[in-house]
Amino acid sequence: MGSPANRADDLLGRTLSEDRARVLLEINNAIVSHLDLADVLRAVSACLKREIQHDFAALALYDPERDELRLHALDFPTDETFLDQGQIIPLQGTPAGLAFSSRKTVLRRHLDLEEFPSEIMKKAYARGIRSGCAVPLLCHDKIVGSMALASLRESAFTEDDADLLTQIGLQVAIAVDNALNFNKTVKAQEQVTRERDRSRLLLEVNNAVVSHLNLSELLKSISARLRRLIPHDLAFVNLCDAEGSQMRLQALDLGSLQDVQFSEGMLIPIEGTPEEEAIRKRQPVLLTSSADLSRFPSPAVRYAIERGIQSGCIIPLLAHGRALGALGVVSLREAAFTLEDAQLLEQCSGQIAIAVENSLNFESAQEAGREAHRERDRSQLLLDVNNAVVSNLDLGQLVKAISASLQPFLQHECVALAIYDAATDKMYSQAVSSELEPMHQGIYFSPEETITGMTLKTGQPLYTALPDPRFTSAITRGFSDRGLKTLYAVPLSVHGRTLGVISISSIREDAFTRSDQEMFRQVAKQVAIATANAISVRELETLRDKLAQEKLYLENEIRSELNFDEIIGQSAALRQVLKLVETVATSDSTVLLLGETGTGKELIARAVHEHSRRKSRTFVKLNC
Repeated sequence: MGSPANRADDLLGRTLSEDRARVLLEINNAIVSHLDLADVLRAVSACLKREIQHDFAALALYDPERDELRLHALDFPTDETFLDQGQIIPLQGTPAGLAFSSRKTVLRRHLDLEEFPSEIMKKAYARGIRSGCAVPLLCHDKIVGSMALASLRESAFTEDDADLLTQIGLQVAIAVDNALNFNKTVKAQEQVTRERDRSRLLLEVNNAVVSHLNLSELLKSISARLRRLIPHDLAFVNLCDAEGSQMRLQALDLGSLQDVQFSEGMLIPIEGTPEEEAIRKRQPVLLTSSADLSRFPSPAVRYAIERGIQSGCIIPLLAHGRALGALGVVSLREAAFTLEDAQLLEQCSGQIAIAVENSLNFESAQEAGREAHRERDRSQLLLDVNNAVVSNLDLGQLVKAISASLQPFLQHECVALAIYDAATDKMYSQAVSSELEPMHQGIYFSPEETITGMTLKTGQPLYTALPDPRFTSAITRGFSDRGLKTLYAVPLSVHGRTLGVISISSIREDAFTRSDQEMFRQVAKQVAIATANAISVRELETLRDKLAQEKLYLENEIRSELNFDEIIGQSAALRQVLKLVETVATSDSTVLLLGETGTGKELIARAVHEHSRRKSRTFVKLNC
């Protein structure tokens, strides 16, 4: 049997050994029940405090790619702001770095800043740290980091404490290795999930592309699917115009930004926009803050910032090497989009670019079809106008027929025709086809201060809104007074000669498109020919009337000179001849007059003519 002192030492030793075994078991249980490293450290620190008094515990893991120790868990209850999670722990000048590089336990009963001169150690000393112990975390001959305990007291840790901490370090190393492997597994699973979601999204985008030709509907469909992986507040598609100086907002999904003034179809100058940079560089532009957005001077960007936009991602839409425009998503949060998001959007943009190209081709085909219909309608209209021109010599009836033919294609309330009269230097209101009667038909008016006069003077078409302050004539005011708000006047010219003006007007504002105006000019060309023909016919009729009057005048002169009806004589023979004249004059029979020269055969012949049905016609004599 030993002495009582020896027995007491043995008993104390067994008690300490049992306590430390219990601590190791508790730490093992804590490690097994926690996968999160911060939870592991807090559990280890709580178990250790019952056996080893300390004020600070830290766990630093090694990053082989960057060759640095980084703080991953910290327990310093008296000062939670001492160090930050993720802070780099220098490999030189710190106990943790020395334990890691030497793979040995580092026990220091007094903190020596000459041995550990790093800024972190100076900061620790300023916080009151005076002693500490750091152990390497070794697992299967692989070092994963280091663990350190520190105290505000000097000589707070013994060699036995260091041995216990070394054993705990082996368990913690296993826990760290398990946690790292678990994190890798979780990340791998997350990556698989992301890849699956990405593939599903790309498939859904492809299906949307196939099923939607309308870009607006397509974008809304894609945007709704994108939000599951890339949350955003607004999505849009801008397409470049032919000159490349402007973008058309082709499709817009407002999302949570319903009160903005952006709308589909609006034109935005491309200069000074993120889209310009994305298209020029042909790569995504990632905007993480309002400061990034402020780099672009475009008014549209400034407006977006004012509406609270904080970040965005702009992707160029490229098809067959040609830049069509850009796809954009924006958010009210800063740094809402990552490089990974940009890569996913870039993958989507390839399919969206194909959809845009298909949509543009479809729209072009539709426009070609509409243009073919318009051309057919225009040809039919011109044919109807031509038929009206051929079948109506009266200009009043012609204008009414033209107005009726125009109505299905150019809705209007009035067609008016005025002809210039050079003799009076006035315009003549030849025809007005309108229930509103903005101008009386058949009146002469001065061309001064009228739209008609300006058109006649310049020889150019004039399209204007009514009332137009440039034209103060009562004739022009009559149109606006009747509620007409748009007027298009076209000169009627034939062989360089302006004959008059034809106009079409409507009660609608800006009623006639450029295509409508072109169609009316084509109609005016045919009306000009009809007007020229009518004027020619009128001139011929005037000339014919003049010739008829001259003919009557000459015949009267001839009658007066020859005095046909004053044949003097009362003899029975002469009365018998005059009776025969009356008899034969009413018939269409040929009459043969016989007699010696000078006996008056021509006088008798004239008497027959004057008493016949042909007396209004010219009597022609021939000397044989």
